[in-house]
Amino acid sequence: MMFGKHGALCSLLIRLANTYGTLQEDHIWISKTHTNTEFADMIGSTRESVNRILSELRRANAIAIDNSHIVIKDLSYLRDICHCEDCPKDICRM
Repeated sequence: MMFGKHGALCSLLIRLANTYGTLQEDHIWISKTHTNTEFADMIGSTRESVNRILSELRRANAIAIDNSHIVIKDLSYLRDICHCEDCPKDICRM
């Protein structure tokens, strides 16, 4: 909340990775799919804002989209945006 929409979405992606993520080589593949509208509802934003932020994250090469699944390519980039405190995975979950 304190780091705006970008921080909220990055925090959500980190929690999804901790809950549904599978480590594959050098990236994390999130097995559960969500629509951008669902993401927007979860962070209290609009679908358009989520679309824009996800596009920015793709351009920064922090994430990729593979058949509606989010692939996190640079977890530290997302953590920097939301000032993640590196909580244990059993706490930082959906």
